[in-house]
Amino acid sequence: MNPFSQINSAGLKCIEQNKITLEKKRSESIYHQGDWPKGIYFLKSGLVGLIAVGTSGKEHLLRLFKPGQYFGHRSFFAKELYHASSICLDSCSMDFVAETCIHRLLEVQPELHMNVIQTLARELRVSEEARISFSEKDVLSRTAEALIYLEKVSTDHHWTRKELADLLDSTPPTIVRTLQKLQGMGLVVSEGKNYKITNYDGLIDVSEGHFTPPDYQG
Repeated sequence: MNPFSQINSAGLKCIEQNKITLEKKRSESIYHQGDWPKGIYFLKSGLVGLIAVGTSGKEHLLRLFKPGQYFGHRSFFAKELYHASSICLDSCSMDFVAETCIHRLLEVQPELHMNVIQTLARELRVSEEARISFSEKDVLSRTAEALIYLEKVSTDHHWTRKELADLLDSTPPTIVRTLQKLQGMGLVVSEGKNYKITNYDGLIDVSEGHFTPPDYQG
């Protein structure tokens, strides 16, 4: 649940008076890993990818953000440097709400504190479950996310299965099986060693765990 989805009139007035609308082009960065957070971003249109670079120098895709979602909140509330970078995978429009306004919102509407805590707690549970059990469903949804990300940021580079596995902290055999499942679901087609997206909206749904065709047996 979006903790800011039920802001009262005073809170909405604060946002309208203080928000900054940002327009970003495809491939533009919004903030970088290691930057200090100064507010929260609310995505209105486009698609944003969250990318972390590990100590080995490899990129790791953490998640995607769609319109109606917000990002940059974890580091903001933790008062930590951003642990990952955000990049526009499409042309994006977003509202940036600065720190002073966020704190004002929490003052005029104290119940938002609990909403924020519940949201962060859910995100922590999802993260812990992913570390404990990297299930087939997790691999399927994360591979769908990765294919969308790669198509957006590197159309001229043909990613190998090993590179895709590294991006997802998985293994090449697992990625091969997962790609075959996505092909069987009619979402991608094989072109030699590469895969082409044939159902973009369906792949977005898979990335969120919502899409299973009636004739797909798993």
